[in-house]
Amino acid sequence: MKHLFKFTISFLCLIFLNQSINAQTPAYNNGTPPNTGGNSIPFSYLGTPQRSQLLFPAGSVFGTPPSGMSINKIYFSGYTPITPVATTYTGLTVKLGNTSVTTLSTAYETGLTTGLIATSYTINPQSGTWFSIDLTTPVAYDPTMNLIIDVEFCTISQSSVWYLNVGAAGTPYARSYVTSGSCPFTSAQGAGGGVNYFFGFDLVVPSSGGPTLPPIANFFQGVSDTTAGPMDTVWINSPQTIVNTSSNQSRVYWDIE
Repeated sequence: MKHLFKFTISFLCLIFLNQSINAQTPAYNNGTPPNTGGNSIPFSYLGTPQRSQLLFPAGSVFGTPPSGMSINKIYFSGYTPITPVATTYTGLTVKLGNTSVTTLSTAYETGLTTGLIATSYTINPQSGTWFSIDLTTPVAYDPTMNLIIDVEFCTISQSSVWYLNVGAAGTPYARSYVTSGSCPFTSAQGAGGGVNYFFGFDLVVPSSGGPTLPPIANFFQGVSDTTAGPMDTVWINSPQTIVNTSSNQSRVYWDIE
């Protein structure tokens, strides 16, 4: 038991590192990007602030996404003929929502859930392959309904334009957009369909909303009298018992009972 805690933490770190390195293809997507076409909306049009909504019909994502899950990462693909460049945005906001609407208009759809708000965020698009955007708040997904992705940003570091891959199979997706003005954008300047962005996402089990464990730095100090100070067998604000089973008091490994 002495090294169980240390081994477990190390093992989990390796798992997360491996996912970070290899999670380049979305678990659910609408095809392999073949570079059949490109479009600069919603991330790069003329290097100006903008807001766009993209509507993906139910069933347009290959595979069978399970119900009762949440989207925690979305993917798009860079268009090779126009070299994508790393781009930093301020005020980047990404919202998602399940909907029964089948078209988009210049009046933006409301009632969406915010998955990401970033004061500064850098996207590093890749030519002819997927790039991802991590959501800080996973958003519930219903595979029986259409999906709206709303992207807005207030400034962009690149004046040069790079494109997303379009031309995916299936029903043409709807979109609405505005590419001039300033944040926050309340209405679009254009809307229509016919742009099938290559798109994908990953899913996670929704959080139960239960208590989270405190950081390791909050272990109690090693004293036995609670009147004199906290005990090393108690974890702050948690019912778990953590016991130092070594006679070497300088040891930093702990067993969880």
